Amino acid sequence: MRFLKIWAKNRLIYSNIAGYLSGSSLAIMSAKICIIYPNASLPIAIKQFFIFYKLWGWPQPILLNELENEFKKAKEIVEPWKWINKEDNSEFENDSETDSNDELLEEEKEGNDGKQMSIITSGFPEQNTTFNVNKFTFKRIIKEIKRANEIINKTNNVQESIWEELIEKLNWENNYEYFILILCKLNENVNCNKQKVLLRTYLYNWEKENEQNNLIKESQLITNYEKNVECFDKNSKRIIKNFL
Repeated sequence: MRFLKIWAKNRLIYSNIAGYLSGSSLAIMSAKICIIYPNASLPIAIKQFFIFYKLWGWPQPILLNELENEFKKAKEIVEPWKWINKEDNSEFENDSETDSNDELLEEEKEGNDGKQMSIITSGFPEQNTTFNVNKFTFKRIIKEIKRANEIINKTNNVQESIWEELIEKLNWENNYEYFILILCKLNENVNCNKQKVLLRTYLYNWEKENEQNNLIKESQLITNYEKNVECFDKNSKRIIKNFL
């Protein structure tokens, strides 16, 4: 678990708020591997982790145990996961309200709606720990899982020194050509969290629009680059210089 957390942080896919993995989601993913391979050594378990989640049929949810019957019937809670197929939803076949809800769900815009990746907590009421994952952050997560899998598959001996390469820090400055630095200036620190939510929503919509117009191939939110600075004058260039 500690190794996977370091891996996710170093590869810049660790931030629940930003739509990446979190400690909770990694714990559930790790527990799933331990359940399937109870006698595996640590190197084998890590290898199976990346193989398993590379091949997993997303957005099918990761569950450690069966859903409680009460939760299965709570369709208003389950439906946002977007994983129940109509053929698996026979108990609601005659429910006209459910049919209308399905149509509304299909019409909803893609984003952090819980349908890209579902990693579900155990115990009632179950929750999706990766609800904030959108289609762009999902691509980044899967890309890093595939990268790790390729590194492991380069050798048949998992005991060899491949672990440092697995958790090598992503050099994002050399990985991308263009960068956007956003400065959010407020007179008071009371609405900062609200502005963060608005910015994340705006960035997602911007990514979606530019992807549809074939203007961008890939983007990434640098999760560990947030800083609090004091805007001491109105010269934006001077502020940016001090920020960097």
